[in-house]
Amino acid sequence: MAPEGWGLLRAAVLPALAPIVFMVLILDLLMCQIAKADEEISLQRRLDLNFISKLYVVVAATLLLMWLPVFLQTKF
Repeated sequence: MAPEGWGLLRAAVLPALAPIVFMVLILDLLMCQIAKADEEISLQRRLDLNFISKLYVVVAATLLLMWLPVFLQTKF
């Protein structure tokens, strides 16, 4: 039986979007590190980028841990 309604969202849409969101977070983390490497930014901006980087790592790890069981049970 095919999923319908909200079940379709959890069964098809979210698993398809999770890797995309994960990669966007990782690429934005990379861009934060590149911006932080700039010598001409202020100390406050550098501290903001440190906070953003840590936040991205936590969100990406949480997303990965939440969806890992779904991806492991998927038969390719």
